[in-house]
Formats: sequence, structure tokens, C-alpha cells
Amino acid sequence: MKKRGVSRCAALLVVLLMMMSAAIMLPSQNVTAQDHMIWGIVKDENCFDKVDGADVTLTDVHGSPFTKPTANGGIYEFTVNPGFYELTVSKNGLFSNKTGPFRFNGTEDLEITEFCMEPTPTKVNHITGTVLSSITNHVDDELVDFVTHSTTENVTGNFTYGPNTTQLSHWPVVENSYRTWWNNDSEKNFNLTVGVDYTITLWSGEIEILNDTIATELRDQLGWLNFTYDYSETASDLENTFVIAGYNLMKNNITWKESGNYTLDMDSGTIEIVGLENFTFGLDVLTVTYDYHPTWIQGATLALYNTTRDYEVSGDNSGSLGEFELDSWSGTFEIRVTADMFQPNVSQIRIDEDQNIRVLLDPPIWVIGWVFDSESQSPITDADVRAHMFCMDDVPKSKRSLKGFVDGPHFWFYSYPGNFTLIVDADGYKAQEMPILVQTTNQSHDVYLDLSEEEIYETSIEYIDNDWNKTIVNESWTLNMDSHLPILGTAQLGSLPLEIDLAVGDSNGTMSDPEFYTDFRDWLTERGPKFLKTAGLFLTDGEEYTLELDAGQVSKYYVDVEKGTEHIWINTSAWYNTSELIQDQEEYNLWLEAVYDSAINIDGEDRILANRTYRVTLPSSYELIANTSANTDVIGFTSIFIDSKKGSGKGTVTLRVQKSEGGIARAAVIGPKEEEGGLYYKVLSWDWDNYSAVVPADVAINFSAAQSTDNNSLPNNQVSPYSNFSWNFGDGGEGWGISPSHNYSDPGSGSGNYTVRLNVTEPGGNVTYTEINVKVDARVPTALAEFDERDTEVIDSVLHVDEDVVLRINATRDDLLSEDLMWDDKEGNMTYFDWDFDSDGIVDPPSSTEGQIETDFFTEPGEYTINLTITDWVGHKSENYSKKIIVDDTTPPDAVFFMLNETFASVNVILEGTSTYFNASDTTDNFSTLENLTFRWDLAGYNTTGVNVTHNFTETGTLWCNLTILDEAGNPGHHNISCQVIPNQKIHSDLAFEEAWTDKPILFEPGSPEVGTSVKISVNVTNSDVGVAAEGVQVRFWIVQADDATTEIAGTVRFYDENGTEVGNTIAAGEKLVAVITWNPGDHGVYTIRANCTAENEISGGTDDNFIEHKITVKEAGWVTPLITGVLILLIFIIAIVLLLRRRFGGKFPTLRRKKKPEKKEKKKERKKKKKKKVKK
Repeated sequence: MKKRGVSRCAALLVVLLMMMSAAIMLPSQNVTAQDHMIWGIVKDENCFDKVDGADVTLTDVHGSPFTKPTANGGIYEFTVNPGFYELTVSKNGLFSNKTGPFRFNGTEDLEITEFCMEPTPTKVNHITGTVLSSITNHVDDELVDFVTHSTTENVTGNFTYGPNTTQLSHWPVVENSYRTWWNNDSEKNFNLTVGVDYTITLWSGEIEILNDTIATELRDQLGWLNFTYDYSETASDLENTFVIAGYNLMKNNITWKESGNYTLDMDSGTIEIVGLENFTFGLDVLTVTYDYHPTWIQGATLALYNTTRDYEVSGDNSGSLGEFELDSWSGTFEIRVTADMFQPNVSQIRIDEDQNIRVLLDPPIWVIGWVFDSESQSPITDADVRAHMFCMDDVPKSKRSLKGFVDGPHFWFYSYPGNFTLIVDADGYKAQEMPILVQTTNQSHDVYLDLSEEEIYETSIEYIDNDWNKTIVNESWTLNMDSHLPILGTAQLGSLPLEIDLAVGDSNGTMSDPEFYTDFRDWLTERGPKFLKTAGLFLTDGEEYTLELDAGQVSKYYVDVEKGTEHIWINTSAWYNTSELIQDQEEYNLWLEAVYDSAINIDGEDRILANRTYRVTLPSSYELIANTSANTDVIGFTSIFIDSKKGSGKGTVTLRVQKSEGGIARAAVIGPKEEEGGLYYKVLSWDWDNYSAVVPADVAINFSAAQSTDNNSLPNNQVSPYSNFSWNFGDGGEGWGISPSHNYSDPGSGSGNYTVRLNVTEPGGNVTYTEINVKVDARVPTALAEFDERDTEVIDSVLHVDEDVVLRINATRDDLLSEDLMWDDKEGNMTYFDWDFDSDGIVDPPSSTEGQIETDFFTEPGEYTINLTITDWVGHKSENYSKKIIVDDTTPPDAVFFMLNETFASVNVILEGTSTYFNASDTTDNFSTLENLTFRWDLAGYNTTGVNVTHNFTETGTLWCNLTILDEAGNPGHHNISCQVIPNQKIHSDLAFEEAWTDKPILFEPGSPEVGTSVKISVNVTNSDVGVAAEGVQVRFWIVQADDATTEIAGTVRFYDENGTEVGNTIAAGEKLVAVITWNPGDHGVYTIRANCTAENEISGGTDDNFIEHKITVKEAGWVTPLITGVLILLIFIIAIVLLLRRRFGGKFPTLRRKKKPEKKEKKKERKKKKKKKVKK
């Protein structure tokens, strides 16, 4: 248990030591402590009363702003890092106040002089108005329609006796709309007559009673007076509002002056008749011709500015009806109005009282365009596009710059007329400026941008006077003309000169030389470097440096600017110091914060926008021994170059520096190299104590000392390239640098052995040296070769070899063939034997370092020239050795053919009588081309020649098609196939029998003949409509026996057409004939009759449809039956007579008996003999 505890303690101790070491190596993370602040008090204009609630903004001139309100008696406080700042104070009701740039060291609190804020005048004026489109509409002769009302009233109570008048409650009265009647106890409801009983004044509603009786009764209230009438409103609204001055109002088609007659409110469009006595309602007609603004603008931004104090007095956004309200004190102001889709409006306005105003915005003049990549001619979609227009005319400053609207590669402006500079820019591209004149019509300007050059930002940190406590930081910026400097506080316009003009110049759009070389330079100087303390840039052993002050307590910071046609250069120098570092230590650790290169990807390729590099120059006798870096390359030892790579943000580079220590000098030959082409070197020994190499003469030889070492240099103790290298090349030549070159001449008959000496003086001052041996090869080798007799044959003094034979060649037999020397009598080394077997200038295998080879290159017949070039160990090449050789062809052609029909379709079966194409173009040969091959065809006995042949087969069946091909060497190739030729129906006739009679394929006439009767046999023969006419048609008839034996019916066959006309034996295609033969049957019975049809040109004569058969029954002749019947009757009659006679004569007929007796005896004898024979059998 104790051992385990000891182990844990040991492990913990190791971890603590590692953490302490890491802490020592890392720079302080709190180098600049924010222990002090910038503060002050904001007071009123009398610098007496303190102002709370004011917004105080502290702005780092190289960075961001911070805003805090004053409180607790107008106090503000900011605890920030050391740097250069500006202060701005603002509050509603107070004019803003601002300081210039000032320096805050952070070593003590800094109180800024009290701000005494001047109050703005009291806002006593209220401004209302409407934002309208300046577009107008016109109206001709709009009728003004006044609304009228109808009423009835008793006017008795208003009657005054004497003047005898009464008064209506409403007026003016509409002409011809009134009626009056009188009511009393005796007479009721009778109407009064105007002009007789009373009069009426229309515009005032006064009635005078002319009838004395009625007047008296009215006085005595003996009745009452009723009045029915229409009266009119005196005001009416036009159909449209926002009327424009210059309108024309006409009464009864005559212009009517406004004065004393009417008023017109142009905003509301209300007309009111004020001279009622001059207008008779219901009689007079009023019309108005006018122009008006039909469109009010919602969402317009309005700002009232005091330009003298650059102070916004009041602001508003127009409402849904274009209305707005502003408050101000009396004075002259600039009113700035902008709205989407309209030209900006900036104008002067004098305000002394409440007022209502109209703000007219003109429709925009569109300036549009597309942005293209000038190389690909494609729209730019990979980069952010920006577009600005700057007016070069004398217009208010706030109106000069127009920011374009951008959607991908498309931009547009809402412009106004004037002379402008159009600026279009995109990340990674060079901005384009062009002057344009905007008048009254829309414009289109497509812009083609070139890729921009990368901007260069170089920062160097140099320890001066060999003092680790003193440094100078130099910055050099190479900016493109479209660069953007955020410190200027302007928008990114795509034109740095324009940004400078707006920030420090007169804002006229042109940067003059005084504005640049004086105003801009002084403006940058006043704002100091970005780092008042170097903690954000670099540290040494964790210590930061502070910007020095000169004798006048001014920062030691200097700025120089320069400009050309393509670039602007800004160069600054700042001196920094500290007192915290101990001099002459063995080791120091430096920390640098490196900003990465910014880049953009365009068309799949990253392009650097800002290339940032850093250089650190160390005090003498110190050099870099180790570094750690993130996304940077570190090069060098005493002057250390740090190159940032592309990335986002920044990274830390640490440099470990030590006093210089001695190393080992090493020299080597490094060029020219074999892969570079030309002559080259060969190392014979890599032993650094006995290094040896052979080099060519009259060629620049490259030496290197990069293999030298330095004990406190780069990883693996690699020598610093900033060391001093001096060379003696052994032939009187000298050189300097880590990689010098030297040219050795041909030593001729002298020695080509040289000793090269290298002296190395390291950055720390240590010196070391080494020597190497160099041999000079100045001779070219000689090439010869011989060929093995077993593989070759000499015919007519020319070397022959069969194709595909492995050929054995020797170029180095017994040193009697090829040879190589370095210089006179000094043997060299043959390194490469390069063979070219086909004279194409390309080395063929098996080229090698050996002079004896076997090659199977010659696989194709033909004439070749074998070339041999020998290269020695430094690249000298021999003159070309060549040998002519003929490779004989032993391979027959590969015979191939295919068949095509008349439509050139590939076929396997041939149609009789048509053209068949035989194509042998796919035949190949290892040597001969197609045109040099001989083609011999045997197509079923038809012989011909050629690559492509044609043949028309007249025979059908299986035929042989044979092809023999001979190449130029006489090697035969064969291709034989059996060709199937099928009949062609189109060139033949095709006969068939047609059953033209139901169930009777053959017609017999008569149908039931008797023996001895002539029978007419008919058959229908048809010829197919596909082929041709059937020539020489034959129809034959047979009697078919039971054993299928046939007997042809003799006779002439005649042919008849469908009309029964006898015709010849030709049947047209698609036609038919009737074939007829006559037959005389010799016996009665059932006969089978068979017919067969053929033609001379028939496609097939033995098919089923060429045969037909049918049965017929032949009866006995009609006279045979009666004859037999008669004979039988006669015999019966005779027998009857005989029997009668025998009865008559008692059965005796002597004469007859005597005559027949012998016959009976003879018959008996014959019967006996037959019986005996039967018994014997």
C-alpha cells in the first residue's frame, strides 16, 4: 500500500511539473489588466447642471463602439483595454458632442474634458403632410353635385309685420323647389302665388309677404303659413383628392373666379360656395377641370435635419394614407424622404409655424444589370455582389450615394436623373466603375468582372539595437482600388478612393492629391496603430510592449501613403518598448498572434483575398530553434518569416529562440538532376567523410550545403539558410550561398579530379568547413550492337526475322562493341542502353542498364530500323547506332464476311432472284491493310473477286459460299458457309385448285353418267396474285385405282375464262381459268378422279393445293337391262313350249334322243374321270 501511495505522489508531482512548464511556455493571458478607466461628467450648456440619461458612446477607432447612459450626476465610466478611442455624447433635446481620437494608456484613469451640452431649441412647430407619388391624373369638366334636402315648415312664428318678412330655417333654397300655402279658419289650404302673394330670396331664405290681407292675419295670428322647399348644402367633394394648383372652375360654362365666390381645399378636394348670392342652386351648373395626385405612399421614411449641426430634429414613417407628422423649431431644415420604388427626395424647407405640406416622390428611373464572370461569361453566384451609384452633380450630400438592391447576380437602383459613377463589386473580383448619365428612361448595364488580385498585408517585428526591450513594428499594406477600410466608417462601396473622399475629403466623389497625401495620411496618423500595447500582436517571454512617446509626448507612429493606378499602399512604423526583459539570456520565447489569410471559393477553387505574412528579426547571435504554429508556415532562423494559410480568424505562433552554437559543414552535388533533362550528376559515395560525385563538363553544376547542421537550428539541427556559405570548387572557381552553381570545363588530357571546399559561418557566428571529391566526365560513349544468328536470317544483305520471335541482341560483348570514357584514357560508366525498335523516338522496353537484351517487340511484320543510344552516368548520349531489319509476315488473314439483302439488312437466308451483297470488310490481318488483301469468291459456282461483291442466285436449296483471302505475303485465310436460297414467290406463279362448286371440287357433267356416255370433267385453276402470270399451264387427270395406282385419262384439256370463252394455257396473276377434259367411262362403277395442275414457272408443283380429286358413280348403259329382261322372257317361253311338246308326245323325242345320247355318255365319262382325280388328290 505504501508503494502504491508513493507511486501516486510521484505521478502527481510529474503532472504538476508539466503544468508549471506549460505555464512558463505560455504567454500571460492577462497581460493588459483593465484596472483603469476612461471617465467624465456630462453637463448642461452652462457647464453647471449635470445631465443624466445621456448616451455616451466610446468607440475604439480600430474596433467596436460601447454605449452607456450617464447616471449619478452625469457620470460615465468605461473600463477598457489601452488603445485609441473617440467619445460621442447624445440625448434627445441636446445637440450631439464628439471628441477627436485620443490615447488611453491604461496605466491610470483618464478623465475626458467635461462635455457641456448645448440644448436644441424648443420644438414649437407642428408639421403635418402627406407623401404622394408625383404621377398625376387629369379630369375634364367634373360636375360638382351639391346634396339637397327636402323639408316643410311653418314660418308663421318668424313673421315680422312692417317689412312683412319671415325667415326660413335653411338656405340656400333650390330654385323651383318651393311651394307656399295659407291656412285659416275660413279658407283652408290655398296656395300662394310667388310674385303676387310673396317673394323669396333663395341664397338667404328670406320671404316677403306681398298680400296685405295675409300679412294682417299673420300679424293677428289668425292663421298660419306653411312652406315646403328644398335647400342645398354649400360644400361638395370632388371625386379625387390632392388637387394640383392650376385647376379651372366654370359656372354655366364660364370661368368662375375663386375670389368671393368659392373656396377649394386642394388636399381634400372640397369646394364650398362662399358667395351664395352669386350662385343659384338648382339652376346654375358648376364644373371643374383639374389635375390631381392619385397615389399616396405608405411606409416612406422622413427625417428633418439640421445640416449645420448634423442633427436629426424629427423623423416619422408615413401611414397607410401617406400621412406623417414632424415637430421642429423655427428655421431652415433639410427634409430627407425615401421610399421603396421611388426616387429619394432631399429638399430645403423653411419652418416658422405649423403647416401642412405635401412631399412628392418621383417614380424611379430603373438602373438594372447582371454581373458576370468575364472569363466564364457566366453570372456570378459564388460571391456576394455589391452595387452603388454616386452622383457627381451638385446635389445634397445625403442624396449622392445610392445603394443598389441585389439578388444573386442581379442588381437594380431607384435612381434620379444625373451624372453618376456606377460601381459594381463582388468578393474575389475586381470592382468595375463606369460613368453613366441617367435621364428619363430606364437603363440596363451588364457588368463583367475580372478576378481580383490578392491584397498583401505584411507585418514585421524587429528587435532594435540588439535590445530585447526595444522593437519597431512596420506594417505594409498593398490594397486594391476596390478595398474597404472599416476604420473609415463608410459603407463598403467598392471604391477605396471614394470611401476616402467621403470620410476625410469634400465628398465630391473624387479623391484629390491633397485629400490623399495630406488629409488621409494625417487622419490615419491621428488614430494611431491598432495596438497601443502589443498583447494582441506579440509578446516576449510573456511581456507586452507599449507604444513609445516622443519628446513632445506624441506617439512614435508614422504613416506613409502612396497610390498608383491599381493599388494604394499604406506603410506604418510604430516604436514599442518595455523594461521587463533581462538581456543576454540563453533562451527567449516569443508569442505571435497571426491572422489567417481570407479566401473565397469561386467555381470550386479557393482564391486568397488577403495574404498576410509576418517577419520577426532577432537580435544578433540569436536564432530560432523550435516553433509551434497553427495554420502557418515558419521559415528562417534569425529573420523568421511566418506565412499565414487560408482560414477563419487567427492563430498563435510560438517561437523558441536560443544563442547560436556551432554545427557541421556538409557539401553535396544536387544538380542538374536526371529528371530535369539534359546532363546530370552521379553520386559515387554518400559517406560525408569521403563524399564523391561525378559531374558533366561545360554544364552548370548545382551544389548544396543544406545537409549541414546547426546544434540550435531547425528540427534535426538543420543548418540555417541565413548562414554564410563560401565555396572553392578546386579549379580556381569560387561561389557563395547555400546552393551555388559552377561550370567545369573539359579537362582534356589533364586530370578531371577536383577537391571542393565549403566554409559555413552560422547566424550565431560559428564557422565550420568540409571537402568533397568531384570527377568531371567530358566524353560521349560509342554505341555498337550484334544480333544472335539463331534468331535471324540474312537475305540479300538484309536481316530478316519472323514475327513473334524473341530477338537476342548484344551491345557489350567482350568490350569489343560499345565503350565510354570520362576524359582521355579514363574509363567511365555506361548507365543506360536505350533501344528504339520502331524509330518513333520513344524508348522501347527492355531498355536497361545492361547491354545484353532479349525482346519480343517484333510481333507485327514490316520494315524496322533498330536504334541504340547509350547514356553514361552523367547523361552523355552516344550517337545513334541503327540497324535495318525486316520482320516477315507468317499469319494468315482472319477471313470474315456477312450477307446483306437489297435493303442492306443483314440476312442468314438468301431470297432467290434478288441481289445479295457479300461484305468482307470486317476481315483483318496483322500486317496488310484491307486494300492490300486479295479476295476470291466461289458462290455456288459463281467466281468473282473484291471486298464487296453482289450475286443473284437463280437456284434454290443449300448452296456453298466460299471466300479465300490472301495477304501480301501469300498467307491464305478461308471462310466457307452453306447458303440457304429460298424460292421467291414474286418471280413465280403459284397455281391452286379452287372448289367453285359446293362439295364438288371437280364438276362432272353429267353428274351420274352411264357407260358409253361422254363425261365432261371441269376444274377451276387459280394463280396467286403475289407472283407473275403462269406460263404453259398443264392440267392432267387420272383414274385412281383402289391400290392408288393411276391411269391417266387421255384427251385434250381445254381452258375457258369466266365468260366461257376458250383461251390459252396462260393464267394472269390473281386470275383463274376452267380446265375441261372429256372422258368416256368403259364400265360402270365408282371412280376416283384426280387432277394435277402445273406451270413452267410455278414456284412449287408438288404441293397439296396442286392436286384435287373427287368420286363419281358410272351406271350401266340403259339398253342392257331391257335386253336381259327380253332374253329371260324368251328362254322361259322356249322352256314352256318344250314342256308342252314333251307332254304331247309322251315324253318321247326319238330324234332328239338319238342325237343326244352320245353327249350323255361322254358327259358321264367326264364326270367319272373328275371323281377319280378328286379321290387321288
